[in-house]
Amino acid sequence: MYINKLNIISFGAFCDKEITFENGLNVLYGENESGKSTILAFIKFIFYGIANRKNDFKKYIPLSGEPMNGSITVTDGDVQYEISRNSKLTKAKQVQVFNKTTGERMSPEFEQNIGQNLFLMSETTFLNTLFLYDAHVKVSGDDGEITTKLSNMTLSGDENVSQKDILKKIEDDIANYTSARRKNAFIPNLEEKISDLNNKLFFARENSEKLLLIENRKDEIKKQITIKQDEYNSLLNKKILAKKNEHRIKLLDCEQRLERAQNNLLNCQNQILALDGEKFENIKNVTIDEEKDFLAGEDFSKFDTKLIVIEEREKNLFSKKKMSVALLMAFALATAVLLFVSPYLSLIGISGVIFSFLFFYFVNKKIALTKTEKDDIIRQKEENSSLISKFLSEVKLSGKEEYISLKNEYTQYLANISALNSKVDVINSEVCTCKKELEKVTKEIVDEFKEEKKSGDEIIEDIKNSISNLPLYEIEKNLLNASKELSELKMAFSNLELELKMKKDAASDIVKISDELENARILLKERKEELEVLNEAKNIFDLALNEQRNNFAPLLTKKVGKIFSSLTGGKYEDLLLDEDFFAHIKKDAGYTNQEILSEGTLDQLYFSVRFGIIELVGEKNLPVFLDDAFIRYDEKRLLKVLSFLDDYSHKNQVIISTCQVREKEVLNKKANIINI
Repeated sequence: MYINKLNIISFGAFCDKEITFENGLNVLYGENESGKSTILAFIKFIFYGIANRKNDFKKYIPLSGEPMNGSITVTDGDVQYEISRNSKLTKAKQVQVFNKTTGERMSPEFEQNIGQNLFLMSETTFLNTLFLYDAHVKVSGDDGEITTKLSNMTLSGDENVSQKDILKKIEDDIANYTSARRKNAFIPNLEEKISDLNNKLFFARENSEKLLLIENRKDEIKKQITIKQDEYNSLLNKKILAKKNEHRIKLLDCEQRLERAQNNLLNCQNQILALDGEKFENIKNVTIDEEKDFLAGEDFSKFDTKLIVIEEREKNLFSKKKMSVALLMAFALATAVLLFVSPYLSLIGISGVIFSFLFFYFVNKKIALTKTEKDDIIRQKEENSSLISKFLSEVKLSGKEEYISLKNEYTQYLANISALNSKVDVINSEVCTCKKELEKVTKEIVDEFKEEKKSGDEIIEDIKNSISNLPLYEIEKNLLNASKELSELKMAFSNLELELKMKKDAASDIVKISDELENARILLKERKEELEVLNEAKNIFDLALNEQRNNFAPLLTKKVGKIFSSLTGGKYEDLLLDEDFFAHIKKDAGYTNQEILSEGTLDQLYFSVRFGIIELVGEKNLPVFLDDAFIRYDEKRLLKVLSFLDDYSHKNQVIISTCQVREKEVLNKKANIINI
């Protein structure tokens, strides 16, 4: 198979570009950034489309803004195809493939997988085998990307199907059957289920045997409940009787207290009637002021005392009056004498006259006031005497002492009346309280025992006749204990009923559990048989894998050794490859790993491994693409590899893109040189 022609309508920087290849050695030559790699990317685009990764897609969008579009003419055996792809169309309509030999368009299935159908490999295998470029040439077996993909393809027929993945899948399936760490592992779960079912079956059978014991216990507790209920009802009746007795005592107490209060009231009323108040008729209307005036006026000695004091004062004032007259006459005579002696000295006499006159004046005034006061006291004494006589006449008493004695008796009489009235008020209040309490107690009794369907009077009469020797608190204590014991018995009875139901249900599940257990055992047997198949498959796969490796490794080693020997001038003909395509080079009496090789020789080794695999797995002659793959090669190594490719191109189309003039010059006469 080989490519005849490219027609790049729009892709990257190219527009309406045609390139013709020969079935042999072709060299795409151009300077850096001239578009060599873009042309190889266009070839991949036509056969496999372009990756959905944003950077890859954006890198090759035409500068004109048009969609990526173009076609390739390719010859496969006796048939020539023209393949076109337009990125603007939907994925199902992007590709068109025509058989130019017959003129027919190929089927949609063929078109949609054109790369797979022509190269017999996926895009990944295509890039990892037929498409060589500098970055991939440098990858060692330890990098894993290329070696893993190629190993998968050679050992399983598909680069996406790894023998490690297959083995891992088998081991994962085995773990799904056996691993206790996995939640849904078949065998551990089934074994656990069988164990649980065995336990359930054991308990179901055990419960079936316990049913009779539970039934007997239930009947026994039922009898105990009946006995305890009778005891409880009896205590309830006793409680009612004791309550009636308490009410009886309370009712009798209220009636007795009411009777005592009424008797006390009658006694107080009789005492009040027994007090004689007739002798106090004449003084009971005497006011406080009248009494005060009477008691104050009765003492005549105070008036006499006042008169004695006033008369003594009057006598002194008359003496002072005589003295003031004598002084006045003396100062008047002295003034007259001094007037003749000296006018200035006469002023002293005049002053004495004035002083004496003033003294006389004030003394006369005091005498007049004293006389008035004396007259008032005499008048008051007379009025007081008249008032006392009138007061004694009204109260019909002879004197002050008799009045005071009678008044004291009257005061004591009033105190006794007041005390008795207060006592009557207290007793009346007590009578009222007793009546209310009696009514309240009566109502409470009637309300409490109205369920007995008796009239109020009948209930009260029944209460009065009830007698109970046992205290209410003792009955209530016994009643509480009986209620607690009755509740415990009823709870035990309910628990037994529930347990009985559960055990009956469990016993009825024996058949169901047995069937489920049998099914689980059958399923466990099937799963163990499936596990045996998986273990056998793993053993067979391991044997087949080892056998395939044993058959494949010598053949690949031989091909790689032959190519590597031709590239190195026979220096490294003897080598070994492990399963990761890591080389061990013959040196002296043994083998050493490839790390002893120089960087240039390592590149030759990777090239040899790649082409050895291509020759080994290629089902037909396919074109090989090399993009700046020999940048680090020196002149000697370059000549060797180009000589190899020249020979290789006799059976496979080779397309080399390069920016180096030396490759163009070496292959100038041997290759189809295409200048970009």
